[in-house]
Amino acid sequence: EKHCYDIPICWSLRSIFDALDGLDQVDQKLTDLVNDTKNLDRLMPQMLTTFPPMIESMESMRTMILSMHSTMAGFYDQMNEMSDNATAMGKAFDAAKNDDSFYLPPEVFKNKDFQRAMKSFLSPDGHAARFIILHRGDPQSAEGIASINAIRTAAEEALKGTPLEDAKIYLAGTASVFYDISDGAKWDLLIAGISSLCLIFIIMLILTRSFIAAAVIVGTVALSLGASFGLSVLLWQHILSIDLHYMVLAMSVIVLLAVGSDYNLLLVSRFKEEI
Repeated sequence: EKHCYDIPICWSLRSIFDALDGLDQVDQKLTDLVNDTKNLDRLMPQMLTTFPPMIESMESMRTMILSMHSTMAGFYDQMNEMSDNATAMGKAFDAAKNDDSFYLPPEVFKNKDFQRAMKSFLSPDGHAARFIILHRGDPQSAEGIASINAIRTAAEEALKGTPLEDAKIYLAGTASVFYDISDGAKWDLLIAGISSLCLIFIIMLILTRSFIAAAVIVGTVALSLGASFGLSVLLWQHILSIDLHYMVLAMSVIVLLAVGSDYNLLLVSRFKEEI
């Protein structure tokens, strides 16, 4: 009846029937619960049989976790030691005040092989160090000799801004020795040439008693030296493509002045006798 809600008796009966329907649903749910309980009672023995293996697996997992913890603890100790080394390295770099240097841990200096090699490169008092520099070409060549100044400049620039800025730098070896010989030959040539020309000028001045005549004679000597040097460079270096040794110039000055002075003296003496 669609108007049952408006009829009291109909509404009362319908409420009773609805309550009975609810009881039927509760009964059905209880029946399902009983069936589930029976199934659970049947499954419980099977579940109990799985508990011992599960307990063993959990114990094995616990043992594995403890082993992993002990392993990771050792790894953490190594990480802490590495961190300490990195800290020591940073302090060493800060103390050195030079970003272009390298770090050696303290353990290296305790190595016997390193100590034996260190004797060849460090003085016993630790105030001198030796560096080995290898040339790409011939150290006796002009390029090898010219590289000495570049090496010294590079060493001085590398020491700037460091505690070794005031250190003294010495170079040795084939290129350095030939550089010193070449540099000494230049000064010897300059001193020998100037002193020889001055001595010749004084002798000519005494013999001729004329400043102009003595100057002309010295000028001819200097002109002969320049002409001989120019012709030698033109012939050997530009025509024959053979570089002249740096000692050729010094020896030429000695020979030309020694021979030329004698002939100049003889020539001037002869002129004086005729005049």
